[in-house]
Amino acid sequence: MSLIQSAKLNGQDPYAYPKDVFTRLPTQPASRIDELLPHRYDMPWTAGSLSGSFTKQTAGFTLTTNGNSITVTKQ
Repeated sequence: MSLIQSAKLNGQDPYAYPKDVFTRLPTQPASRIDELLPHRYDMPWTAGSLSGSFTKQTAGFTLTTNGNSITVTKQ
């Protein structure tokens, strides 16, 4: 299975995922390389990712956006 297909099957953006992984790869510690695998990957927040509506849970918080605002709730 290709990297792109694996990303798609795990709900990752097939363009943004490999771009970010190849950017982070040179500085990613070898002991944490598994964090870059599609099934474990957590896309970092970017301005482009705030378009549309979605909810994301991270570091004990739930972040929700409707495209115009972001709501942060502690879990």
